Amino acid sequence: MGKSGQGGKGRHRMKFVALFALVMAAAGAGAQEPVTLYTSLHEQNLPLFIAAFEKKHGIKVNAWRSGADKVLVRTVTEAGAGRHDVDVVLAGSGELEALHREKLLAPIKSASHENLAAAGMPAHREWAPAFLTVWIQEYNTKAVRKDELPKTYDDLRDPRWKGRLGIEAGNDDWFGKLLTVMGEPNGLEEFLAVLPERAVQRLGLANGGPQSTVAYDGTEGELYRVDEDPWQFRNLWDDPGYRGVRSDLVADLYDSLPAAREPRLPVARPA
Repeated sequence: MGKSGQGGKGRHRMKFVALFALVMAAAGAGAQEPVTLYTSLHEQNLPLFIAAFEKKHGIKVNAWRSGADKVLVRTVTEAGAGRHDVDVVLAGSGELEALHREKLLAPIKSASHENLAAAGMPAHREWAPAFLTVWIQEYNTKAVRKDELPKTYDDLRDPRWKGRLGIEAGNDDWFGKLLTVMGEPNGLEEFLAVLPERAVQRLGLANGGPQSTVAYDGTEGELYRVDEDPWQFRNLWDDPGYRGVRSDLVADLYDSLPAAREPRLPVARPA
């Protein structure tokens, strides 16, 4: 929620929290303007939450849903462009912590915090958990004996585990928690020593650790039919029906780029 405490598009600097019903009620307090929500919540559950909120508070919710990584990218990109449309973000703790590090969050105080697990609450109180996810380790009992299981992450440095480990590199929530417990320097050192190179690259840990809270792989983009979707909630970038339009626009963009400057200007300091 913005520092002004007002909801509605463009009415405040962009600040976010994650406690769904509480925050949206606060965003719309004192006004009946719509609340704009960016979320990665499952598409089957989202309408139920929105309907219950609108019925209770009489405030309309405009929701844009995508994967958590895309929610993060859109939020940060819009903020960098000076576009302050969104009121509330509901996504994973990793993405919300990234928004905190990008300085796009504001603290919120709520009596409901005392009902939440203290271990799941960040000290800065700029977001609050809406659900808990449990991560486990498992092993193949036909390939590994119980008495040879590692007791610490450091045990995985043993050469006998080379080529025998699997990791879910597409989700970073578990890794963020591990770094919280072990400390970032120790946790990074432990894992960089045991992970295969492709997993290191996939987790964005090359060159000694994370270089940015937001990573782009060069395939992201946004494409909207503003005549049908003036609020730009439905991103058609990955829609097969608009692939030709996307290709034409990208080609036009490259055609319009100016020629490279030769010789290049000297770099006074790293960008």
